Amino acid sequence: MPARLGRAEATPLVNFINDVQRRRTGAQLSTTPVFSVTSGFRAGPITLGDVAGVYPYENTLRAIRISGAALKAFLEHSARYYRTDSLGHVAINDSVAGYNFDIVSGATYDIDLRLPVGSRIRNLAVGGRPVAPSDSFTFALNSYRQAGGGGYDMVNGAPVIYDRSENVRDVLVDEIRKLGTLDPATYTRTEWRIVPDAAAAEALALAQGRPAARPPRAAAAPGDSIVLRVLAINDFHGALLPRVLPWSRGRLVGGAAALKARMDSAAAGCGGCPVLRLDAGDEMQGTLESNLFRGRSVIEAFNRMGIQAAAIGNHDFDWSVDTLRQRMAESRYPWLASNIFDSTTGRRPVWAVPYRILNAGPLRVAVIGWITPETKTIVKAENIRGLTFARGVDAIRDVLDSVRAARPDVTVLVAHSGAVCDSTACQGEILDLARELGPAVDLIVAGHTHRLVNTAVGGVEVVEARSSGSALGILDVIRTPVGSRIERARVVDVFDDEVTPDTGIARLTAAYAERTDSLARGVVARIKLPLLKSAELDGQYPLGNLIADAERNGARADFALMNNGGIRGTGLPAGPVTYAQLFELSPFQNNLVRVTVTGAQLRSVMEHALQSGTPRAHISGFTVRFDPSRPAGRRVVEMRTVDGHRIQDQRRYTLATLDFLQGGGDGFSMLTPLPVVRGLGVDLDTIITYLQRLPQPVEAPAAPRIVPVGRR
Repeated sequence: MPARLGRAEATPLVNFINDVQRRRTGAQLSTTPVFSVTSGFRAGPITLGDVAGVYPYENTLRAIRISGAALKAFLEHSARYYRTDSLGHVAINDSVAGYNFDIVSGATYDIDLRLPVGSRIRNLAVGGRPVAPSDSFTFALNSYRQAGGGGYDMVNGAPVIYDRSENVRDVLVDEIRKLGTLDPATYTRTEWRIVPDAAAAEALALAQGRPAARPPRAAAAPGDSIVLRVLAINDFHGALLPRVLPWSRGRLVGGAAALKARMDSAAAGCGGCPVLRLDAGDEMQGTLESNLFRGRSVIEAFNRMGIQAAAIGNHDFDWSVDTLRQRMAESRYPWLASNIFDSTTGRRPVWAVPYRILNAGPLRVAVIGWITPETKTIVKAENIRGLTFARGVDAIRDVLDSVRAARPDVTVLVAHSGAVCDSTACQGEILDLARELGPAVDLIVAGHTHRLVNTAVGGVEVVEARSSGSALGILDVIRTPVGSRIERARVVDVFDDEVTPDTGIARLTAAYAERTDSLARGVVARIKLPLLKSAELDGQYPLGNLIADAERNGARADFALMNNGGIRGTGLPAGPVTYAQLFELSPFQNNLVRVTVTGAQLRSVMEHALQSGTPRAHISGFTVRFDPSRPAGRRVVEMRTVDGHRIQDQRRYTLATLDFLQGGGDGFSMLTPLPVVRGLGVDLDTIITYLQRLPQPVEAPAAPRIVPVGRR
């Protein structure tokens, strides 16, 4: 009973989970997502680890009463998981996590991907009768979903008719033990489907990890000729070696050797057209194989990969400007940024090259660099002291004028600045900049948000290819048969089993891996259940709680604060956890500090953490209730210590945090003037020490600590 196809078609495993939930609660309907497509029950004995893989979260089972209108709205929200292009071809909506695609049992329905988001659910019926908006049903679901988690606000506030605080995973274990044997045939039925058939086939192909039988959107039409191909990567973050990512369905993706092979293949696939290879910043920081050598290993790989220009990213400052300049000197390509200025002179530093004119065959291509202006607040202050990062087109008007005077054939902006797309629209800093730029650029290579972006603003193609070398952006400048010029773009995944990795880079990365191997493979602790990191879980997840607890313990403080942006990677698997895995979780080598705060100052800290309406930090030693409907700065309703006492405005407390935050990073400037004790150790060492002290296997505290009013 594998989970692999559970998001594309009805499967026995999903039906089993929903059947168990319906029987336990007595509800008419039940819903569950597929948390991990690599999980499932194989033939033979079912272990607790198997069940934990299928249901990794500490959710409890509940049932509510729901209207027919709310049921349809629930399913419409779930159906956002798929997106379609103008030709009707199906893709995964990268802004919707797979575990937020819910499947409902007890009802029958079609998901019609020909229809717009919000209108896709057709033929919805319960017991063979079409569902009317005024109908009422009982509905089993987990506690996270019942509280509106994943954006399912239509069920938040519905009357709860069943809640015995039963862990869903425990309920599944009880049922499996009672049955003794699971027969997939018992749970084989089809209550929902994707239509039309062509869309269902494409969704199934995506679930199976094979390309759908269709031409890529950006392929040149007959008679077109590609006059320039730009190959784009971003946010490589030291990912020299391939890895399995949550969305890759168990397949290895990325790694410098496979990425080079994918680039070479794409370059050869345009019939001898000129090709440029560009990177949108954050090359080095993030893995043991890179960080132990301060990024030198990545520079060697990028030189062999043939990168021809790169934007400077915010994490490229993590080891100081001096270290960045050393890496620049070792690079065979320019590092570009047009909006970095010396705060004293107002001029660009000599190392901040604003643009370069590159030759690509017969073409002259201007490549302009850009870095997100928020770099000032998300990089350690000491690393960027004396620098400003300007906003808006006016700051680079002189560069645009110089480029225009050079009369290039094509102008490309390579920007460490990104966007986020959902099924209906894209938004983000780079798109705002694109609107300001207008026709001043022809193509934009974006980064920073680690998302798949393939959109256009005013006819200018904007591409961001996820992160960590897991995807490649391909932007083509095309001459049509009638002589006009158009641009087309696409993003392709870099699956290792689809290419022959470059042998030269493979030897290089293997040599660096060997030098870090003894440290990297050392087992630090054992984790009981998978600890996934997800922004979808209302900004709160057990892994973040565990890290905050480690910092409070290490600093011997009353409370602790950990920003979500400092928790990197995708999380930790169940079972043995190595030094390398923990390093990727916490690669920045920040130092632990202890700050003295009053209760009123702590409230100010939490108001900042809730500025967006969703928590962007984890805490330890206290809990916060907040009202997201209130204006920013007035959202905290109450703060209590773990033993239930209200935190008093005038009383003094100690707060463990990172020197990055204490120095004003991530906008926590209110911490900077407060009394501070330093020299408490490095964050990674603190986490390792704490994990080793805990009973094994380690079980992370699951209950959220920053909770909106009305939720438990």
